Amino acid sequence: MTSKQVLSILRYIAEAYPNFEVTEQRVAIWIEQLSSVEYEPAFAKVKKHVSQCKFAPTIAEVYVEPEKSRINHEHLKKMRKLRGEAYYEANFGG
Repeated sequence: MTSKQVLSILRYIAEAYPNFEVTEQRVAIWIEQLSSVEYEPAFAKVKKHVSQCKFAPTIAEVYVEPEKSRINHEHLKKMRKLRGEAYYEANFGG
């Protein structure tokens, strides 16, 4: 998530919860903690939280675990070395 996206989430929270202050330190912490998170799923969690809770969400309530790749890149690299790049390009498109 970009800094601008984190700011938009914080502004949304501040509009929904009048007592929620957006300070420089809060912005810095939220950016640090949410930099690896996808914006859309996190924002969806914020909107759901706002509709159901009377207190502002914490980072933990907004955080969405990043998707883990199911590709074993080390194994793939070894296999490409053994079989050659042409085999993978011809059979798997790259």
